Amino acid sequence: MPASTVAPFGRPGSVDASRMAALPAAMQREGALMLLDMGLSETSARRHLGLSASAFDRLVNVAPPLFRRGGETDAVSLS
Repeated sequence: MPASTVAPFGRPGSVDASRMAALPAAMQREGALMLLDMGLSETSARRHLGLSASAFDRLVNVAPPLFRRGGETDAVSLS
């Protein structure tokens, strides 16, 4: 990240790629999304984590939801 760019919070180095594999899928996804929130491009984030483009895409777009409470659904009631 260029010196003139300030991330909204945190530093990419705080997401440790060597420890990510031991985390549950939802936490791995959260770490990847945090890198994107810190201002890294998708390419930079996946390189930081050592993932292929397809593995990063699966992690960010296909992984289980971050949080789910019992009885919750993604359906929206319009009534």
